[in-house]
Amino acid sequence: MPAVLPAVAEQLFRDIRKTYQETAQIPDDLLIALKFVFGPCAVQALNLVDQRSVTVLSSPSGRKAFQVTGDSGTLYICFTSCHYCPCPAFAYTVLRRNNGLLCKHILAVYLCEATGVTRTQSVSDERMTALLSGTSSLTSISAGTTDLSQDLRMWSQPVTVRLAYSVYKGRVSCAE
Repeated sequence: MPAVLPAVAEQLFRDIRKTYQETAQIPDDLLIALKFVFGPCAVQALNLVDQRSVTVLSSPSGRKAFQVTGDSGTLYICFTSCHYCPCPAFAYTVLRRNNGLLCKHILAVYLCEATGVTRTQSVSDERMTALLSGTSSLTSISAGTTDLSQDLRMWSQPVTVRLAYSVYKGRVSCAE
């Protein structure tokens, strides 16, 4: 069962989707609501959306992950099915301190989905498995074939790798 955001956040994303489809803009009242619900990371997430930093990675088996390029160029593989990002801000602010709903990377994913500005890349099931298990280097879509294997240090944390791989294989439901 997929994880669910609070009703107010879900409604906010629906309103953004509807308005953006009609006007190709997010009006000020929804931007203010976004800032109110998600705090300071809302502005940072909007910046990531403006920079087109989110890419949907999809495999033939139907698995989907989101590659988000952070402000520093670090690549993060995020999951909306369980609202998970391997960034330090998510670990500290969301998980440890319970001081926010999402990090800027996951919020950017939701905003990109609502506005339809995500890029898409198909990857093989093997590539998806390798990305999620940490056995393959991450490659930036926008940078072509630039090897960013140093960013795999983020995935070298055993708990992160095991959780991501288990989610990918369908062995763990992040809603539990």
